[in-house]
Amino acid sequence: MKKIIYSGDEENLYGIGFLGSSEIAIWEIDVSTGHNKVRKTFKYEGELSTGELIINGNSAVALDAPGENLVIVSIDQSVVHVINIKQLIPEGIGKPQLLAETIDAIFALQFSNQFVLVKSGLPHDNLEVIKTFEGSTVITNGLELPDKKSAFSVVQQIAVNKIAVHIILHQDGENKISTEFIGLAPQKGVVQRAYLNDYIRNDKSHGFRVLLVTMDSSLTLLQQGEVVWDREDGLACILEASTAELPLEKEGVSVAKVEHSLVEWLKDHWLKLQATLMLANPEEITAVQALRLKSGDKTKMSRDHNGFRKLLIVVTKAGKVYALHTGDGRIVWSLLIPAFQTMVGRVKVLKLLAWQVPHKHALDENPVFLVVAESTGDDEIVGMLSWVDASSGAELRSVKLTYRIEQLIPLPFTDSS
Repeated sequence: MKKIIYSGDEENLYGIGFLGSSEIAIWEIDVSTGHNKVRKTFKYEGELSTGELIINGNSAVALDAPGENLVIVSIDQSVVHVINIKQLIPEGIGKPQLLAETIDAIFALQFSNQFVLVKSGLPHDNLEVIKTFEGSTVITNGLELPDKKSAFSVVQQIAVNKIAVHIILHQDGENKISTEFIGLAPQKGVVQRAYLNDYIRNDKSHGFRVLLVTMDSSLTLLQQGEVVWDREDGLACILEASTAELPLEKEGVSVAKVEHSLVEWLKDHWLKLQATLMLANPEEITAVQALRLKSGDKTKMSRDHNGFRKLLIVVTKAGKVYALHTGDGRIVWSLLIPAFQTMVGRVKVLKLLAWQVPHKHALDENPVFLVVAESTGDDEIVGMLSWVDASSGAELRSVKLTYRIEQLIPLPFTDSS
């Protein structure tokens, strides 16, 4: 059973799903007892793909096992329609996937080279391709709006640092598509999931917000073609952590340059004086705390004499490396490892190891870390190595192994020079 349908009957619910590998069935479920019985079955002369089944008005849509045909069941007429996908979408490459998200009479098919929105009409085998999207694409949830309107969004990756957000507004059988192009930081990777929400504008019209989940597990809220806020939620899934020394401060040169005008200096000291005399309001107390956090040697990007000031290097489950300053916890740099983005299948981070720790050559060399991961594809599991500069956050080089990694044994080695 794949879906539960509420038809307005107070005593019964209805479920729809697969019966074996060649039948689609409707169950009648007693609300008071939970007992169910098969009410109607629809036979398909072949084998069905039981991965996904969507309800589209008074019809149910499924794929056959080879992925060559759409199987559409007209529930009210008890008729099974078979539509050849190649005839409907001749440019589609690979085995299509039927996506769970649907709204009104529109559903989506994902191919290896494109994403296609399909609209079904009456009769149910009357299908029309609404829009085709190239490249990496995700679809949001659907929204029911007043005046018998509905909406959903498609987020398309245009480039590593640019996306297109398509809002599809459906009313009275017509579809209106509006598109906004938005720039994103390239360190986020491709968009993996998206969620649509609506709000009422000052002119009483409907506006839309889109929440993105990107490859690095960060969240980004979009509204009116702009980034409202951005949050690094990937830091909640830290797998490995280590420390790196900050650069030495050369004589006469401060890596962290902080310059304040006389007016700013007086303003800061006036706030501190108010806080000392207990005359500051809550906003001023917060400002003073921020000043104290940023003041002094805590936030310098150079070593201190006691060795407390360091970089905290962490790697997350998504394969993103962060350098955090131990003075105030800020993100100094972040890197979604490029080599891992090109891997086929699921990437699993195994270890973060210190590869190069300069001592005598600290002025000429930077600390280097090795990130070890493995990629699980359809046919094989292979290892991946990436070397990252701890000071600049750049990937120095990477190596794809031809075998999987079973065990890691760090062997310390000291360079005599």
